[in-house]
Amino acid sequence: MTAFRSLTALAALTVGTSVPADAQPAPLPTRPYLPLELAETAVRACRTLAESQGWNVAIAIRDPGGELLAFARMDGARAMPVEISMLKAQTAATTGRSTLDLRRIALIDSDPPHGIERLPGIVVIEGGEPVFTSSRALVGGIGVSGATPAQDGECARAAIAAIADRL
Repeated sequence: MTAFRSLTALAALTVGTSVPADAQPAPLPTRPYLPLELAETAVRACRTLAESQGWNVAIAIRDPGGELLAFARMDGARAMPVEISMLKAQTAATTGRSTLDLRRIALIDSDPPHGIERLPGIVVIEGGEPVFTSSRALVGGIGVSGATPAQDGECARAAIAAIADRL
């Protein structure tokens, strides 16, 4: 008898919450993303600048969740910049801040100490830049490593400038 009452109560709840046949479900929200084509264009722009300056860098582009979209390791680039470029891209993509801005926060605005530079996966070395659409939606981050931090940052900004009009 108890099972019958539970089933009857469940049926009553289901009937009371049914959706009318003519009701349309609410549309799912959409968000912009960085297409692979633009990510590859950004890598090429960064690489072009680096080659013209004689810098051997690694270039990584990640989406806002930190997943890798595009990557290039220039001939002559050492192994360590590969990992650093990926961490810079991840930092910029997931925080929406440049790694230089985070460095300033960590070093200058340190009263009280923030400790952001001690968080796993966060890098506070210049060369990581977030990628935003024209409407300021975060769609990724680029990380460059292998030259000086200032040169890495210059490369990352050049990559973003190359695709800015299409974002």
